[in-house]
Amino acid sequence: MGGEIDFYGQAQETARLVSIAAYRGSYSGNCLKRSMTLWFLLRRQGIEGELRIGTRKAEGKFEAHAWVEYRGRVLNDTVDVGERYSAFKRNFG
Repeated sequence: MGGEIDFYGQAQETARLVSIAAYRGSYSGNCLKRSMTLWFLLRRQGIEGELRIGTRKAEGKFEAHAWVEYRGRVLNDTVDVGERYSAFKRNFG
């Protein structure tokens, strides 16, 4: 890591809290809103997360999905999300 601090644990905890708030709150939001919230909160903590957006065609339907990664590790979805969705080359974080 070249002397850089690894904030993965803190990023995971923030993702967990966003998930709890979405699940227990009165408004859960979609994947984009949850991911943007997580990305924003990470940036407020000085953590450089990457907002990823991907697409796929499943059962003849176009689908889009959003998630957040920290140093290539998925925070708010399953680890195989990048295999299930074709992410845009440019990240949004």
